[in-house]
Amino acid sequence: MDKKRYEGLWNMFSTGDRAQEYISEIEKSPVNEKPGQYQEMVAVIAELEEEIRAPFLPPARLITVDETVKNPDTVQVPSDVVQHFIRKASHRVIAHVCFCRVLTGCKDYSADLGCMFFGDPAKSLPSTFGRTASIDEALAHAEKWQEAGLMPHLGYVPYDAQFFGVDPADRFMSVCGCCPCCSISRFVKYQKMQGVEVRISEACTGCGDCVEVCPTGCIDIVDEKACIDEECRACGWCVNACPEKAIEVMVVDPEYVQKTIQWISEKVDVT
Repeated sequence: MDKKRYEGLWNMFSTGDRAQEYISEIEKSPVNEKPGQYQEMVAVIAELEEEIRAPFLPPARLITVDETVKNPDTVQVPSDVVQHFIRKASHRVIAHVCFCRVLTGCKDYSADLGCMFFGDPAKSLPSTFGRTASIDEALAHAEKWQEAGLMPHLGYVPYDAQFFGVDPADRFMSVCGCCPCCSISRFVKYQKMQGVEVRISEACTGCGDCVEVCPTGCIDIVDEKACIDEECRACGWCVNACPEKAIEVMVVDPEYVQKTIQWISEKVDVT
């Protein structure tokens, strides 16, 4: 399997220079003319689901350290995971646009804040797709995600290597800054970050704001209270949306950052 299998999508993302050019081509895209092609992609992703190791990394402003954790002031923040792999990567590419925001026509977040890809295979991505970035440039791009309120996730997503036609997949890392309209996280089983839990307090009024923003559809209102099921990825969007501050992403393991880095590194090596 290679990028020719999804020629319509690939052509849309690898031609032109900036987001507006991609957006103007959306209506003419073969993806809209051939929905079966899109369904085929979904099926391929499902086949590779068990191999994925790509947790969401909630922003530091949305996490709380559990009271049982000793020395809470020394606990690292999720963005340290992104920074670790940026510094370790042998090569870094910043995509010109975010594919999901282009495809969904997102109006709330800029499509210019594209994904990043790390590792030697990223060298084969064309310049029309993205630009090679230094460590400082990649760090600055990740900071822009945070400033914009996007929720990053990164890791080993073998489907991406197949889609872009790069090899080997275990040396290619995908790094994205996601918004609630993320068209991938709705059907890809990204994981929860190691060592965190999502908790809902009695302050919940059942308003449903969290349901509206959950990108994975794992929140329901039951008996006028929000209930989160086991599919939760702890991305933090519900915390951000709750007017009562009734939801928390809680750090329960002080070594959660290092354990997450180790867990991802077992699958993908970008050095």
